[in-house]
Amino acid sequence: RCKICTLGGSISLQRAGYRSGLVKAFERRGIEVEDCPLSVGTAGSKPLALVAGDRVATERPNLLLVEVAVNDGDELLEGTPLPDVLGLLRAAEGIVRTVKHRSPGTTVVFLEMFLRDDAEASRTLKSGAEAWRDTDTGDAIGWYHDVAPRLHRHVCR
Repeated sequence: RCKICTLGGSISLQRAGYRSGLVKAFERRGIEVEDCPLSVGTAGSKPLALVAGDRVATERPNLLLVEVAVNDGDELLEGTPLPDVLGLLRAAEGIVRTVKHRSPGTTVVFLEMFLRDDAEASRTLKSGAEAWRDTDTGDAIGWYHDVAPRLHRHVCR
């Protein structure tokens, strides 16, 4: 039996996203999984570093997946030309340090899934809500329900 907690943004909460696919991949290999999403929509490393200790200490998972790349990427892009790279690295280090202190048996894995190099973000130099505001609704829906899940499947092989 493997208890998996996922700390991330809204991508980590998608029903047909990488998290559910990863659980199915483990189960295909005969591993019983307890899926425990700890994600918070639109949250990256900085806000999640503040809640990681308490939430993970309560659950004590075998595996903690940290998926913050998209929201951290948005923060870096929106901070151009002076992005707070050091702040994000400190927050990520804080997540690892806190989890290892509060739940030493937990393995921490960071999933890097940068999606902000899509055409819309590069065209407008905006990301997140700002990029979608200038995007046709049909294109935005297509990206969220078609492109992102295709990428998620690669994580779950």
